[in-house]
Amino acid sequence: SKSEASSSRELKKIIDKRLKECDIPYTSDDFFKISLKQQPIIEQARLNAEEIAQNKNIADKARYANRYTMREFYRIVSDKSKNKRTAVSRKYSGIDDIISFSSYNIRDCLKTCSMIFDEAYPNIADLTPADIIPISSDIQDNVINKISKSEVVSITLFKEHYNYERIFELKQLIISLGTLFRKRLLDYNCAEYGVTAFQTSMTDLTAEEREVIKIGVEQRYFLRRFYSDKDGNTINTAYALNKMFFPYFKLELAPFAGRIKINHENFKKAFVAPKEFEEIYKGCENDQSMQ
Repeated sequence: SKSEASSSRELKKIIDKRLKECDIPYTSDDFFKISLKQQPIIEQARLNAEEIAQNKNIADKARYANRYTMREFYRIVSDKSKNKRTAVSRKYSGIDDIISFSSYNIRDCLKTCSMIFDEAYPNIADLTPADIIPISSDIQDNVINKISKSEVVSITLFKEHYNYERIFELKQLIISLGTLFRKRLLDYNCAEYGVTAFQTSMTDLTAEEREVIKIGVEQRYFLRRFYSDKDGNTINTAYALNKMFFPYFKLELAPFAGRIKINHENFKKAFVAPKEFEEIYKGCENDQSMQ
């Protein structure tokens, strides 16, 4: 979206300024290197998406290819990972990934950058600015995955002021949603494969279920997104999973607008029958474009 693009530019300016203040002669784009190893796979994915687009009866084939390149990328990575000799993974690296991982929050973004820097240069006191070179994609990916796993583990920690049962239900809901979104990412039948937000009728939920979502919002595990109906008369709410969880579930950090609607009967399955919940939403019939 325009707001995310604007936030990204502003965050890059802040990080560029911090690097300059430390006499590090690189921009944020240059300092946090992207993975060159996965570029050939992205190129192959783009070719696959273009071929699929040519066989579809759609007007804007280029837009389709651009939109679905990353789905093809994940399908290639998933297929290669079935064989240890060809196994590859999505490398979370580069300043754009770091900014997206932080959900465009300046504090979280600077914290992630700092942790990556500390991992790359643990003995900074012994170095001069000339000793500091761009940080490899492997180091970035390692730190980002550690942070993501830590966030999942810590959902049930240090929250004594909340009902403990609701906290465990919140963790189960996040795991169910993350697993569902991962399955959709690889599903050819999902037109909006990258959707990582959900909408449900709050009036249909029990008081306990509403409390779970409320805690998730307060802890920034769910980020509220507002959209209007087709007539523009009603403002509705969707809940986007915070991107700090994405590496844990092997999801794509690039922005992808949209939501899935979950009715109450199916919403309950996220807590009591997660395997059934994961199989509920396949294909595009439940997708709605977010405005």
